[in-house]
Amino acid sequence: MKISIWRQFSSNHSASFQMVGTFDSVEKAMEAAEHIRHILREIATYWQNLPAEDREARWDRQPEEITPIEQALSQRYGVEWSRNAYSGEPHRIDWIPADPERTVQAVLQFEHCVFMENIGNTDVGTEPFETLLRKWGASIAAWREVEGTLISMTTTCLAPDEDTAERLLGEVEVITSDDEFARQGVVIGHALMGYSNRSAIRREGRKLIYPLNALLLESINHFPMFFAYLRENGCTEIEYQFSEG
Repeated sequence: MKISIWRQFSSNHSASFQMVGTFDSVEKAMEAAEHIRHILREIATYWQNLPAEDREARWDRQPEEITPIEQALSQRYGVEWSRNAYSGEPHRIDWIPADPERTVQAVLQFEHCVFMENIGNTDVGTEPFETLLRKWGASIAAWREVEGTLISMTTTCLAPDEDTAERLLGEVEVITSDDEFARQGVVIGHALMGYSNRSAIRREGRKLIYPLNALLLESINHFPMFFAYLRENGCTEIEYQFSEG
């Protein structure tokens, strides 16, 4: 079953993204997240250290020149840098604020996954971070506004018995939005997890299946609550995976 979610942006900067990289261990995810935070801090610090007038002039300069720190980082990590999502021309990362502490909020690590999304408006999309995550061993699922791809998350687990599975299925709450797309927000164990067609959430005997359109950085903080809810109700073999399409 394919579940879709539509998003619209009024900004002229229309290459926004959300991305999750899944590693084969928590340690690799932690290491990758720290590398990305380091990159973001270095770029933000470069902008922060410029005099205000100089910063504004350089930020508005055309064409969008890749900054000296980004050139150095590109060489250090052995990866091509960001490009304009439409023209394909080299382009500095344009969504990073001149605030190192705020910048690192763009990346979160949970268990064996690393989540990213742009903070400000952007014309460059996921690069160079998508390539870096792949280079470090991650499989990628991403929502890219310029391409219209979608991210879904499917969680499965085993309830202790069929009666518990049926009860948990009945506890799924659906909140229908009042916008033109009539999206259905799914609340599981008091955690807003994503959007889904209610009928897609089902059980096969003791096995519970929760297919959702993930909210990523919005919902990642709810993951511990969701999984704790499943465990408190005796569920085991809890697994989750992300996919595009």
